[in-house]
Amino acid sequence: MGNKNKFVAFFLGLILGPLGFIFLGWRHAIMTFIAVIIFVLVFGFINIPLFEWSRFITLPILGYSAFITAGKINMFIELNEEDDSLDLNVLKSFSFAIYQASGLLQALALGYGFIYGIYASIIAFQDNFLYGLLVLFLGTPALMWILYMVFAFIGTILEVPFTKRISREMDKD
Repeated sequence: MGNKNKFVAFFLGLILGPLGFIFLGWRHAIMTFIAVIIFVLVFGFINIPLFEWSRFITLPILGYSAFITAGKINMFIELNEEDDSLDLNVLKSFSFAIYQASGLLQALALGYGFIYGIYASIIAFQDNFLYGLLVLFLGTPALMWILYMVFAFIGTILEVPFTKRISREMDKD
């Protein structure tokens, strides 16, 4: 596995969504699809609507996640070039892909929490200025925190079976 261009990864994630993650490896594409499905199902379960314009939130976050993942792949390769002690096969494993998908879930939670909080405050401003400020400055951070905690928990559950292999490789440096 060679270095991945972070900007190509970003634009593929931005334009193609989870399909763009094939650039990083087919396991990343599969786990990104699964992460997005989990995200949509949990949003449906807790009865938060997904609007038609939600893709304008999701695609930049997927691009960002692809950018970060490419950077981590490059970091592993550079560390291996320095001391040749890392197992680069971990980059081609579901362990690494699940680890990255967990981070994607958390990024989606923060992004959606922020945008939905701003959206709710705009609606609240139309009714009452003070209520709009309350939603903006208290409701938005609270929503972001709650969504982050829910998806961090789900991401941790996904990571648990694979944590040993990833942490073993990351602790070598």
